[in-house]
Amino acid sequence: MVTPARILMGPPDYYGIRYEINRWMHLDHPADPGRATAQWRSLRAAVADLPGVEVVEIAPQPDLPDLVFTANGGLHVDQRVVVGTFRHRQRQGETAYFAAWFAAHGFTVVTPPDGLVLEGAGDVVRTATGWIAGYPQRSTAAAHRWLAQLLGDEVLSVELIDPRYYHLDTCLVVLGETSAACVAEAFDAYGLAVLRERFADLIEVAGAEGERFACNLVAWAGHAILPAGCPRLRAALAERGWTTTAVEAGEFLKAGGACRCLCLTLPESATVVAGLAPAA
Repeated sequence: MVTPARILMGPPDYYGIRYEINRWMHLDHPADPGRATAQWRSLRAAVADLPGVEVVEIAPQPDLPDLVFTANGGLHVDQRVVVGTFRHRQRQGETAYFAAWFAAHGFTVVTPPDGLVLEGAGDVVRTATGWIAGYPQRSTAAAHRWLAQLLGDEVLSVELIDPRYYHLDTCLVVLGETSAACVAEAFDAYGLAVLRERFADLIEVAGAEGERFACNLVAWAGHAILPAGCPRLRAALAERGWTTTAVEAGEFLKAGGACRCLCLTLPESATVVAGLAPAA
């Protein structure tokens, strides 16, 4: 049975490279607005075709070009959402808009205490037995400790050591209770050991596919939407029973994002993990 979910997206009306806050962003390498809009619409159509999914949208804001990356806006915890708080001042204005959207759509909104940076589902993933959270490039370990207390659950902090992979969702995707894919070089030895221990079936993505953010895919009900140009990961998923779709995301890669950065999954019931994998 497919678990229903809403997936939150933000139209790219005001998206563009207006500042440099990660390794990928360069003011002299701007995004093309027409191509960005076409790529976003293609992704939206593919997401809307996922089983049990309804696409919902947050209104774009002219002074917040990165509001399009909705994965950073919050962390879904049943009918609560821990709203995202941001390290860089250029994105800090997003918190209020995301909080208002979640409250208006029936979620209990929890905001981290002042001074704690927790960039939503961009840096925290749910597993079958707890949570894994990335630091220190954006979110902080102190925020992870606060989150563990809030949830009454285990939150394992893993260090992201490569500036190309500044958010956890750029280099790790949970694919089910015992399955995941990761970019091994993004993690230190401890973090990689955690992943190998937690997931009996860990697909390790390397080389150009890692840099194309292959792991930044949208997964639901046995279907995966990946950035174009990732044939090895698509093949590995197909071997495991997944149906895959590739979409162009190059204009968003210029800002350090791809498919999953542009989507926030909000299940109607159960957990994100329960809705992922293909039926056995």
